[in-house]
Amino acid sequence: MNTNGNENYISYTLTGDERWGSFKYFNANAYPEYVEGEVYSCGDRYALVIYYEKLLETEIDSDIAAFQKELNKPFINANFSDDIPRIAYYHGVSYIASLHGILYSFKSLLDIMAILWIHLIDAKSNVKGFHKKQLVVKK
Repeated sequence: MNTNGNENYISYTLTGDERWGSFKYFNANAYPEYVEGEVYSCGDRYALVIYYEKLLETEIDSDIAAFQKELNKPFINANFSDDIPRIAYYHGVSYIASLHGILYSFKSLLDIMAILWIHLIDAKSNVKGFHKKQLVVKK
């Protein structure tokens, strides 16, 4: 960091509520320095879980409002007599996208946490990821 020759300085990190909430569990200062990268990655992924969870809370209401708006359009009510029952389905993707975001972020968090735990158990471990075994077909 360039401090312009001044050794006395204060460093600030500004972040959103989600990332701040993740510091409770993934604060790099609470872990050995050699796992700093994994801790930051876990913190980011946990922050995404929190973000999508907050988004999910509003998406159901948003989808319901969009559905009601569609039901009030004139062509929905045209050319039908009142004595014929109607069934309407709404298939919005906002809620599904938020749910998918939570699940994907959580799975990603678990992947990185596994690597973090391996490094905490064995500091000399060189595990950097998961490698799928390739299927060998014998002829």
